[in-house]
Amino acid sequence: MTEFNFNCPHCQQSIKATNDMLGQTINCPSCNEVIQLPSINQIAVAQPTSEKTVAVAQQPTPQSQQTPPKTSGLAITSLVLGIVGISIPAVICGHIALSKIKQSPKLTGGGMALAGLILGYIHIAVMIVGMLAAIAIPSFVHSRDLAEQNRCINNMRMIDGAKQQAAMEMGWTDTTDCDDATNKTHVNEYIKGGLPTCPSGGTYTYNDVQDDPECDVPGHSLPTW
Repeated sequence: MTEFNFNCPHCQQSIKATNDMLGQTINCPSCNEVIQLPSINQIAVAQPTSEKTVAVAQQPTPQSQQTPPKTSGLAITSLVLGIVGISIPAVICGHIALSKIKQSPKLTGGGMALAGLILGYIHIAVMIVGMLAAIAIPSFVHSRDLAEQNRCINNMRMIDGAKQQAAMEMGWTDTTDCDDATNKTHVNEYIKGGLPTCPSGGTYTYNDVQDDPECDVPGHSLPTW
């Protein structure tokens, strides 16, 4: 029985086969890859010898024996974390998954990793905006309230000054009620530009000549010297 030597096209390992094995598909004993042995009609015998060395064409691996692509677990994790709003882990897992997918052609899931990254960064941006708003809004409201309070105090100073001028002109005493309709009209004549209004929507009470005018908005009152 004639023996033939074949070189595995995958690992170049020498394989011995008898003539009854020609034309069959075998697994390389070294690398276990599938190879197709040529038939007797495909072998060109250069010299009559008991052992022949024949080149074997590399056979494609059967579809059933190919390793199917695998979805990256980190890509799935990144997408899930991004959906539920766990932003920083989603970004970390997404970057690692994209790096591994780029290095290994057998890994898939780049779209999921990218979606997880985008969702993670969106949640981070929303958190940053929320934190800035939480810091800025109270400061803005406080500044606005303080400005309105100062404007109201200036208005009451003008009213008080007008009360004193009217009292001197009209000969009022310290207990004269400036909220009386007639007296109030006289006081308003000494306010340049007419009766001022509270910027916070408050209502002014003129009181007696000796008492400071008041606003019904809390915190809007003339300072006591």
